[in-house]
Amino acid sequence: MDIIDKFSPTVELGNSRVVCDGDSVQLDAGLTLGALYDWNTGAKTQKIWAKTSGTYSVTVKNSLGQANDNVLVTVKPVITLSMPDTITACVGDTVTLTVGTNTENSYFWSPGGQTTPSIKVTKSGIYHVLVNNGFGGCFNSDSTRVIFKGAKLHAFHYQGGSYGPGDVVAELYRKNSEGKFNLYREADMLQMVQFDSLARGEYILKSRFVNYSFVGENPWLDTYHDGKTEWEKVTPF
Repeated sequence: MDIIDKFSPTVELGNSRVVCDGDSVQLDAGLTLGALYDWNTGAKTQKIWAKTSGTYSVTVKNSLGQANDNVLVTVKPVITLSMPDTITACVGDTVTLTVGTNTENSYFWSPGGQTTPSIKVTKSGIYHVLVNNGFGGCFNSDSTRVIFKGAKLHAFHYQGGSYGPGDVVAELYRKNSEGKFNLYREADMLQMVQFDSLARGEYILKSRFVNYSFVGENPWLDTYHDGKTEWEKVTPF
């Protein structure tokens, strides 16, 4: 039986391919009945799988002629991300989360939506990042939990004469970068007050009457120095 070729071979491998390390891409030289296929990898089939970087070429031949084509396959490495599971810091500090420095990669953080290799966070929460290795679509993701912990202050006084909630207020002052004490927080203080999640720093606590018993400055309850605003004579904690 004689086999008669009716059509000359044609081959079109298409555009360059980019795949992630560990993956592979199928290259198809097209179906030409009765033709012989010869790849530069040594394969003799119509289709092959490529999983390493390089130029892949094929020759398709029959009795009417031959056709050739080649295609570039680029294998990109998978990005390794290694953020710790949990990061603990002090309230008032700033934590920098970094997953790389390669500006060819694309980054997306949540919940903030930042697109930089690193971000700065000041609030407790779970932070996720999605990294794309260039144009290869080699995605990888990672997450970390950031916990900001602060000190807890319990303060008491035994001064009589207060009439109920709102009569006494505790004012907590914190030293700023210029060495001055600014009002940081305040809360009602009948005989006890509690402040949670305090940032690192130096503090001064002042309690004062605001209603009913006395109004304004009061030398019996003031935690200023002898009822006077002489901050340099107060010992911070």
